Amino acid sequence: MRHAIGGFAATQIQALSATNLSALDATQAAALTTTEIAALTTTQVAALTATDIGELSAAQVGAFTAAQIARLGTDAVDALNTTQVAALSTTQVRAFTATQITALDANDVHELTTTQVGALTSTQVRALTGTNVAALTTTQVGAFAASQLQGFSSTTLAALADTQFAALSATQIGAFAASQISGLSATNLAELSVANLAALTTGQVRALSATNLSALADTQVAAFGATQVQALTATTLSALADTQLGALTSTQIAALTASQVHALNATNVAARTETPAAAFTATHV
Repeated sequence: MRHAIGGFAATQIQALSATNLSALDATQAAALTTTEIAALTTTQVAALTATDIGELSAAQVGAFTAAQIARLGTDAVDALNTTQVAALSTTQVRAFTATQITALDANDVHELTTTQVGALTSTQVRALTGTNVAALTTTQVGAFAASQLQGFSSTTLAALADTQFAALSATQIGAFAASQISGLSATNLAELSVANLAALTTGQVRALSATNLSALADTQVAAFGATQVQALTATTLSALADTQLGALTSTQIAALTASQVHALNATNVAARTETPAAAFTATHV
């Protein structure tokens, strides 16, 4: 089958068997119009091989309907090059199944536009592999909506590099579930800005492990609000280093509950400077 293919009617295109469709050479595949591409049945699209996809232009790939995109095999999805991926509309991006998203390679994910990133569903975000998440630029990470970030598993979230984590906004940080916060690495938390720390909810603060809290800089500890300080468990609070405790402000000290103060040891109390120490009240004794 080596005759010209361009100009076929939709019914003629749909009459091609999967074998004949795959038999098209690169020149014939390139001759397919966007109208002919859109006319392919989902069964024909599902039969496209990695080689077939490689012969299509970005414009041709951009002509696939959402239904066609959803039927591409994982080998075909993996074969998409960065130019083809960049040409996908948000409707096409959202049509990918979770299995197809997992099949995208790191280079393709790296080339997604911020608009495409913003179009991903929470199910698709959850399907991103750690390798693909690590390939995201800080700009792409910043494009995730709060609802999308809630789709990250603790394992995937932990795959974020320090620079990526530092690029998250206060709104994005505040959207994380407590279970996601508890799965963060100490180095991730150490990258949080003062503004991002202040955005943590009491539920998120309560989820911080002693190891993660001890990794915070003194300036970060001092950024906690009174209600955030009260949310720290007695065990977590007692894990603070003396320098961290010494960084607590008078307002933070005054906000401590009696049970929190009782969890402090003599060394912890001795780490307080004179002025903040004076913030202890009779209820703390």
